[in-house]
Amino acid sequence: MRAFFTAALLFSAATTGICQDLDTTYIPYRQGKLWGYCTSGKKIIIPPQFDEVDVFYGPLTTAKKDSQYCIINRHGEILHKSRNWCTTLNNGAHYIATENSYTEQLFGPDKQPLTKVCNKIGSFNKYGYAQITTGYSQIGLMDRSFKEVLAPAYGSIEFFTENLLRVYESKTYTFGLVQLSSGRQLATGYGSIYEPREGLMMVARNGAYGFIDMMGREVIPLIYHKETPNDVGRDERYNESTYEDFRYDGFYEGLAVVVKDDKAGYIDKQGRTIIPFIYERAFGFRNDRAWVKQNGKWGIIDKKGNVVIPITHNAPNYVYAKELEALDGYHEGLIAIEEDTLWGYADTTGKMVIPARYTRAMPFQDGRAAIYKGDLVGFIDRMGRTIIPPRYKWVEDVGSWNGIPFNDGLAIAMHPDEKWVVIDTTGKQVLPYKFSIGYNIHFEKGIAYAAADDITYVFNTKGKVLYTFPKGHSVFSYTTTLFFDHTDQCYVNIRTGTKYCDR
Repeated sequence: MRAFFTAALLFSAATTGICQDLDTTYIPYRQGKLWGYCTSGKKIIIPPQFDEVDVFYGPLTTAKKDSQYCIINRHGEILHKSRNWCTTLNNGAHYIATENSYTEQLFGPDKQPLTKVCNKIGSFNKYGYAQITTGYSQIGLMDRSFKEVLAPAYGSIEFFTENLLRVYESKTYTFGLVQLSSGRQLATGYGSIYEPREGLMMVARNGAYGFIDMMGREVIPLIYHKETPNDVGRDERYNESTYEDFRYDGFYEGLAVVVKDDKAGYIDKQGRTIIPFIYERAFGFRNDRAWVKQNGKWGIIDKKGNVVIPITHNAPNYVYAKELEALDGYHEGLIAIEEDTLWGYADTTGKMVIPARYTRAMPFQDGRAAIYKGDLVGFIDRMGRTIIPPRYKWVEDVGSWNGIPFNDGLAIAMHPDEKWVVIDTTGKQVLPYKFSIGYNIHFEKGIAYAAADDITYVFNTKGKVLYTFPKGHSVFSYTTTLFFDHTDQCYVNIRTGTKYCDR
């Protein structure tokens, strides 16, 4: 099992974590240089005969033999060979054969073709449809019976709902709406169509903005703008331009932010002005509160336009402009507010309940918030009491979009020496190891793994080491039990210590 599969699998394991979908009754087994499959007890099911194999996620999987890519079934029978490429689809139920670099065809486990030859065939989405591409750029849809339900004709297709599609019409360079059940075109000719928000969609044409309903009918005329002259160039990453489209791309809690005469205000679903057009910038409501900018300063208003947090602050909490948490509003009834370059927390009435004394302040999650003193991060509770003193350079998921640093009571923290440690909610280090920088550690199903001094440890949320891989070995996980030792080219059951290979 060499680069053919392992490169993709390493990427998948690193980005998606421990996978629980594969069939562990068929475990890839190596004998010498050849691969087959065995049971968890090492009983041979498919004799070793392949140069490379993949795991089974269904009735079919991929393998390689005699320099050819193969599709095999659970009996080890080769259904298809290709010198170019082939792969399984739909959780191993079907396979795609490619005889050149630009055509694909879908087959079933009986080797019968299920589609005509296409340029590209996608996986089925949650609604049961897959994209098919012909003519290199014309996209359509088929259902799970492999019937074409929307002829390839669009540059892109996105599902708003199971029956409502946003399509890009390449000939006119515009967007439209299609009702999938009837194939009817509900709307066409827009420069932009934003995702539905509370039953309406913001649309744009020639720089003017309005709203349509779910049937494509124009309910608020295109007489507004979306941006104010106050907006900063998008090429400047570390500023408020990072928040383009954040909560002003539609209706939030019954109101939408729009711009008229270079000022932002709020309208209702009938197009009536509810909060006057007096702001340099404004964002959508969440929990009856919204950020607004006036005279170069930021504050928070309620849905009646009353000022809750004085419009005297330099900016919302940018979190160095990489995350949007602060603009997401209140978290657990508190929000981070800046006063004289330091940050504290205000409640929904605007009262500062935790004094501004921090360099940075993150949203509350599960009764605790990450705060910075200088460049170091720690945690406080809702009373402002220090739970974990600021002593870490970083804590995983702090500041990330809806990130929750503590999972199952543990968090991954980085010391100033750029080594990762596992801590509990009191700051106690629960494992005696310092893990290498750049090694992403994530608990999934109660299991995580990481390398310290080039030794990889598998451990659980109780801080117990379940398995130790030899020094210098590169590994990744398929399940909480089955790991692949890339160095030894061997699968390992970390619960029993069984290795599925023989020299």
